[in-house]
Amino acid sequence: MGFALLFHAVLRDALREGYLQTVIDAVNGHPLGKGRLLIAHLIYLFSALTYFVGLLARKAGMREETGYYVFVCGRGGRFLEWIQGYDQLISCMLSAGLRGPAPCDRDIKVYTRLSAFPKEEVGRGILAESALHAKKEKKPGCYDLLPPTVTAGECGFQGIGWDTELSPELIRGLPPNVPPVASLVELQAFLKAFRSCAATKVAGELLQLDASTPLFSDALKERLFGLGRNRVRYELETNAQAILEPLFIVEAKVLLETCTGNGDLFR
Repeated sequence: MGFALLFHAVLRDALREGYLQTVIDAVNGHPLGKGRLLIAHLIYLFSALTYFVGLLARKAGMREETGYYVFVCGRGGRFLEWIQGYDQLISCMLSAGLRGPAPCDRDIKVYTRLSAFPKEEVGRGILAESALHAKKEKKPGCYDLLPPTVTAGECGFQGIGWDTELSPELIRGLPPNVPPVASLVELQAFLKAFRSCAATKVAGELLQLDASTPLFSDALKERLFGLGRNRVRYELETNAQAILEPLFIVEAKVLLETCTGNGDLFR
């Protein structure tokens, strides 16, 4: 935690003083490649998230579109600038998420835009959108018309498809085992794209991603069904504030932890 706070403080100071790009260039251009593993982590995280965005677009019936705009917002989104060729990464991973395990030879155009006002645009966007649905008959204010949902993003688990909407009750009802890795078709499709895309395959080699090992299956089972903190089903049963995550995101996290030997990466 101490190193994380120090890193955050350095970045905040660099941004405020106007030399953040110098820091980025130094990390990417270190003569001994000391920053390559850090960049590989960023590439993996943005790739997994973008694949899942493509999956959600597939669920929404947008698979047959020929052009997509991706707007990256928030302060964390600016880490995308650390990745050389990030527009190719977004295009490749969004396309992979849109097609999933199915073959597709369509030419998909993806246009990536980074916000010039991180943090500000998130608040403005939410307020502008929600203001259209203000409760005029009650107290002034804004609200969302649709309840929040969590999409599984993975097949293979009993009674769950890739587009199933998860609930704590559904997770609690699962048998305490994980499917064979070959049955995790969304994870397999993501890894196939990650290893083949020009913008990500070097990161895949550095991280040595391998979901076929018993270590990954055991770690995924423990994360989903183990007893204790940071275990999905246990948290849902004991913590009213627990966050229910897509199964694909859980898989992606566990895979990075096991392949890097850092089991506390997301805790």
